[in-house]
Amino acid sequence: MNSNTETATFSRTVADLPGPKGVPIFGNQLQMRGAQWHVTLASHIRKFGPIFRLEAFGIPIVVVSDRTAVSNLLRDRPEGFERSGGLRTRMNELKVGGVFTAEGEDWRKQRKMVTGGLSVDVIRNFFPTMGFMTERMLNRWKAALANGKPIDLRRDLKALALDIIVGISMGYDLDVVNDDSNPLRDAPQSMHMTWFGVTNWHYQIGNVGILLDGETISAGTTPNPASVTQAYNSLKRNGSVDVILVGHDHPDHTIQLPE
Repeated sequence: MNSNTETATFSRTVADLPGPKGVPIFGNQLQMRGAQWHVTLASHIRKFGPIFRLEAFGIPIVVVSDRTAVSNLLRDRPEGFERSGGLRTRMNELKVGGVFTAEGEDWRKQRKMVTGGLSVDVIRNFFPTMGFMTERMLNRWKAALANGKPIDLRRDLKALALDIIVGISMGYDLDVVNDDSNPLRDAPQSMHMTWFGVTNWHYQIGNVGILLDGETISAGTTPNPASVTQAYNSLKRNGSVDVILVGHDHPDHTIQLPE
């Protein structure tokens, strides 16, 4: 052992932290869902303080809401804290890894490149474009009000976001805000994930349901059509499965498609 290494001692463990009472097996998992989850989380913070404990299927989860503590945690990675290994594996499988999944020296190199593109000087240069496009949207609203026309806030804010993203990243002014014939007008109103399993992700984008990977229940190396069909029917209660994208085949879970 290095003579300079110090062994830290703590007066409390994760198990000593306060937190809401869960139910057998699930723990707090059933509370960690739904459109009002953020409200529930805020209530827990008020009741248990800025650092408390949750549990999901036996896995302890520490929630930290104190700004100073969060800042220290971010500075202490990747040596002190790492991202979830499961999340890293899945994102890398989907080829969407990078600085958000890298750790150690690889993370340092990638972060340096990314932060260079988000420096104060670079972000300051975004302001003229963002200000111009926002003012243009406000003028559209003023004209609509003057003519007694309704304003579609959802449509216009989505259009503004697209204009700003394309304008900043590509230097091209789409002006979707003022183009009522743009396909964005008929774009889906929402996108949400309705299922997340060992080997798949399910996204519902408007009326289109997309399943990444064919298996919905890990059945090992022996195909189990009945279990997959059961999960498939469950998916359809909250959405649909119109597209199935298969990216890989592992020896521990064969690709299974619903019958």
